[in-house]
Amino acid sequence: MIKNIFKTVYTDKHLYGRSRKPEASDIAQGKLGDCYFLAPLGSLAAQQPDKIQDAIKYDAQTQTFAVTLYGYGPNNQAVPIKVVVDQADLRGDRAIGVDGTQSHGGDLPLWPEVMECAYAKFSAGVGSKETIDQELRDIGNGGDPCSVFYVLTGKDGQAFSADQLRDKQKAFSELHDALQAHRPVVLNTNGMKDNARDGLVKGEWSETRRSGHAYMVEAVALDRRGNVMVTVRNPWGTNADAAQGVDTNAPTVQVKLNQIVENGHLNNIEIGPLPAPRPAMVAASNAWAGIPAMAAADPAPEDDVPAFSMG
Repeated sequence: MIKNIFKTVYTDKHLYGRSRKPEASDIAQGKLGDCYFLAPLGSLAAQQPDKIQDAIKYDAQTQTFAVTLYGYGPNNQAVPIKVVVDQADLRGDRAIGVDGTQSHGGDLPLWPEVMECAYAKFSAGVGSKETIDQELRDIGNGGDPCSVFYVLTGKDGQAFSADQLRDKQKAFSELHDALQAHRPVVLNTNGMKDNARDGLVKGEWSETRRSGHAYMVEAVALDRRGNVMVTVRNPWGTNADAAQGVDTNAPTVQVKLNQIVENGHLNNIEIGPLPAPRPAMVAASNAWAGIPAMAAADPAPEDDVPAFSMG
């Protein structure tokens, strides 16, 4: 049964599921072509859930969510920007965006929609006169996951081309070390003219447009023959689309990295930044170094974090 999204008032109680934190499995891409945003978002949720929790603040008086994202400031310094997401924004997203009511009944946690709305408004810019529906559709035409890592964290990611990943041992080490360090990782494909039968979505191929798909990387392993096996999660929440060459309802698939390098399906793999040390960790490391606890930098008060605001 589909809920009446026009009667629901969304609060912080709707943000997360039973784990009370964001998880990659909370994401189910709706009608928008924004896998490039949802894949790094989901990977960040898997590797650094506190980053997303810290970014979202709920105001019970105004019934709005304030989301901190990042833009470039002077000297390329990251500037925190507060984006306000209201109830009307969320109703608009529930109709066409992530976890769209048409396919998922609106029962998944709310945080992906809050973040998607915030990103759409952020991308539209200060003073945008567009409706939330228009702003969401504007981000639904593809983009660069590496730039999304910056918007979400204030730090650049690192991209590895298919050619750079031909060396199996080097590729395994890069991916293994990144995941061990809790860095978010995204695998991006090229659009293919024909189904590649390698476990990944074919993508779009035409005379005027060629686009691939973005996946969250969840695990990496070496098989007995030394092949790099990569487990990826589709932001669709499934891998069932015969026209796209995939036929399983499972949200994750394991693919052979050298196969998708050789057949041209792999575009690149992007690795996001390391997690920031938590205040308690900073204080502990300073104590070990003999530095007074007061030397540890305190996080800025919540109201002082955003340098600019977007409503």
